[in-house]
Amino acid sequence: APSAFGELHSGYALLRNPSLNRGLAFTAKEREAQGLTALLPPAVYSLSLLVEQTRWQFERLERPLDKYTFLMDLQNRNETLFCKFVIDNVTEMMPFIYT
Repeated sequence: APSAFGELHSGYALLRNPSLNRGLAFTAKEREAQGLTALLPPAVYSLSLLVEQTRWQFERLERPLDKYTFLMDLQNRNETLFCKFVIDNVTEMMPFIYT
């Protein structure tokens, strides 16, 4: 059966594609279907929990440049998490995104 992520996007290639990578938010079924089982830790986290963890990491940073770099790195790794994080914290994130 064709994958929801496309035939060329499975396993390591899927994790390297920031627009498709959801990291630990992939369900167990998705991990098995996409060949991700051995590539990710066994824990499955909800997107909302990942946003909370991201917020904690972001708040620990003191310098604006570090916060900007953190956001750009997140976008390059996991666009789904990046977008959800920014949407949930749009007022606080705007100064860093529009730099």
